[in-house]
Amino acid sequence: MRIARLLCVLSALSIASEHAHAQEVIVLGRVPALASSLVRNHYVQVYAVDARPDKPLRSVQLSSKEFDAWLIAVAPDGTAYFDDQSGGVNDARLRLPPRTGEWLIVVTAYDPRGPGAFTLTVDGPRPVPTSRRLPAAAIDRLPGGKGVAADLAHPRVDTVMVRKVDTVRVMQVDTVRVMRVDTVTRTGSGSAVRGTTPR
Repeated sequence: MRIARLLCVLSALSIASEHAHAQEVIVLGRVPALASSLVRNHYVQVYAVDARPDKPLRSVQLSSKEFDAWLIAVAPDGTAYFDDQSGGVNDARLRLPPRTGEWLIVVTAYDPRGPGAFTLTVDGPRPVPTSRRLPAAAIDRLPGGKGVAADLAHPRVDTVMVRKVDTVRVMQVDTVRVMRVDTVTRTGSGSAVRGTTPR
């Protein structure tokens, strides 16, 4: 009797494990060097994914031996996400928030006009190739786009408010915007310097 129960439990666990991994889909594709697939000097291959409550889109990974992968995912609400190296040196990986509806997955290369073969691994429904025009949010996330620069700068510091400072030491800065300077004091040799408000 105990052996029969143990076998039932093992069988149930095996079925549950297969169901958990059943969503992963592997697509072998190619970014074509065609004028119709050229967007802002980058060849793209676009897929549509229909995410449902019972079959959500959890993650997408892009790998290629022929180009440096750049991956963009556009959620049903229009929010665009991008990645270029989270999956490894030349591989991209995106873990996506749960959103039901149609997602767009954009495959491209970091370098301009970089065609080539790739492997797309999707934890979710099977992606279907589409010739749909890219939304502006996806175009902005192409390599060198304005959305890329904004997203890369965002994790740094948004706002720094200084009330009174004796010494400020900056170790690494991407962008420094000075709104107003009343007094700047040198910590080394030399005298205090009176600043002015930048234009």
